[in-house]
Amino acid sequence: MAWVGTPKAWYMPPDMRLKVCRDLELESNDLQDQIVSDPCRNLIFRAARRVGKSYTISKRHFPMYLAPKSMHWIIGPTYDLAEKEFRYVLDFFRRFATKQGMPFKEMVPRYRHVPENGDLLIETSWGAKIIGKSATNMYSLVGEACDSVMLCEAAQLSRAVWERYVRPTLSTREGFASFGSTPDSAGEWLYQLEMQAQGLQDWKVYTQAAWECAHYPPGEVEAARRDLSEDAFYEQYGGEWRFYAGRVYKLFRRDVHVVKPFPIPASWKIVAGTDWGTRDPTACLWGAISPTGELYWMGEYYVADSEFSTEDHARAMLREEERLGIAGRPVRIADHHGLGTQLIISANKAGFKTVPCRSEDRKSRRDAALSAYTVRANQHPYHIREAGLPPGDYPKVFLFEGACPNYERELQFLTWREGMRKEGAMNDTKGDDHAVDCGEYVCEYFNVGLAGRFRRAVSSYKPKAVFDQTGYYLLTR
Repeated sequence: MAWVGTPKAWYMPPDMRLKVCRDLELESNDLQDQIVSDPCRNLIFRAARRVGKSYTISKRHFPMYLAPKSMHWIIGPTYDLAEKEFRYVLDFFRRFATKQGMPFKEMVPRYRHVPENGDLLIETSWGAKIIGKSATNMYSLVGEACDSVMLCEAAQLSRAVWERYVRPTLSTREGFASFGSTPDSAGEWLYQLEMQAQGLQDWKVYTQAAWECAHYPPGEVEAARRDLSEDAFYEQYGGEWRFYAGRVYKLFRRDVHVVKPFPIPASWKIVAGTDWGTRDPTACLWGAISPTGELYWMGEYYVADSEFSTEDHARAMLREEERLGIAGRPVRIADHHGLGTQLIISANKAGFKTVPCRSEDRKSRRDAALSAYTVRANQHPYHIREAGLPPGDYPKVFLFEGACPNYERELQFLTWREGMRKEGAMNDTKGDDHAVDCGEYVCEYFNVGLAGRFRRAVSSYKPKAVFDQTGYYLLTR
């Protein structure tokens, strides 16, 4: 067997991993082959129910179990939920013994498969050990150094399982981790982990919807679409994160609103929304508005540091504008009312100048942003036109993938306080809304997704319409 690395970091090359699975004649497809052969240390496979998540990550880890004297865990919310992956692994060992022409009992001299007693164990003749564990007993996750860990139905686990127990066990051996899961409303921590993982070399996220899976019966997906609410359908059959219990921005969908970054044309208007904080984070969003009115968010500043002065934040944001290549271009909008006034004066002195948002009414600003996120028929946004695709159902606001992770998080998790949707109630919410406020300032100020408003003037000259930074069309000579 071809191994590279030290005894602390046994590692089978990607092509050899794939060869092992093919030698065992395991069913596969292109996506599963990608996952099995991906060299990254940490991999999340988020997908719909019944598309083969358990089978796929079990295939990814099986070649790791051929490393001598290695230690591996399979962790589920309960032993029953860890047993499925364990059962696949046990079957792979039986196949491997047959392929090697070796009695199974000789290859695996010791194994126990009794999930109801919390007893899932495989020990090989070369000293590899695979143990099934339940997260209900967190103390069982302490003490050992692991070469790999599978986290089954990861969204149903807690953040503490990964951060306090599992991740430290992987450090000394530079071990691998795979997270297999269908989205779940309790899985906010896993969603946030995905957001943090974007752009990191040692992390990869794969997704698969039910309609992309060949073994689903014809018509079953459409039957589920008919029978379920939109949110439940896209969560369970689309494999999408849908934190929909009381969500304010229920309209936000990653598959619709998040797009691949592209170079912003020099003629586009560059805008920014800013929300100043002292104990709360200071946030800023930078975007670009196309000539046809689409807003593309392309950058974010989001820092909570009580030792930072307003001037420190202002200078840091100016540096970020230089990094984005938009220095001197943004029209910056902020709330100039109340406590924010003094902070804005301090920022102006540091060179970060803003203009007041259009309204003190939070509901007005939020309605403007919700309108921009609404999908409408027969829209032809810039990135769709450039791809040569026809008009379709699209919103007026988009986020560059990986550019605004905190804004994405807030759009997913901002919820109404109980009773606050009632007529006449205060427009109150719970959850972070610092980046959301930035987005709302800009959407209202520039009428993103709304019909243009006109100022009429009497003139003896033929008027000409021009667009200025206030968001109005002006009639000039």
